[in-house]
Amino acid sequence: MIGVSGFLTFSFWAMESDPVTPEAANRIMPGLTKDEAQAILGSPPYRVDEQDGIGSEWIYGHRFKWRSFNICFGPNGLVEETYFDN
Repeated sequence: MIGVSGFLTFSFWAMESDPVTPEAANRIMPGLTKDEAQAILGSPPYRVDEQDGIGSEWIYGHRFKWRSFNICFGPNGLVEETYFDN
């Protein structure tokens, strides 16, 4: 019984925890390059590549997490905005 309870507690914690710390997220500011963002957070698990000159998006999270941290890049390759997605 303790094993099941421990597993469920860990699973809920893993799904609820932020994929990026708030301190690291605050370092990603508009105007940073992709290389600068990657130096702070590492390689993103998911990327949505640029299409039709709109820009691209990096998504930090896991498919089993309920939250992700997203970085939106403009067509010039610079950070335009960031947000946590619930």
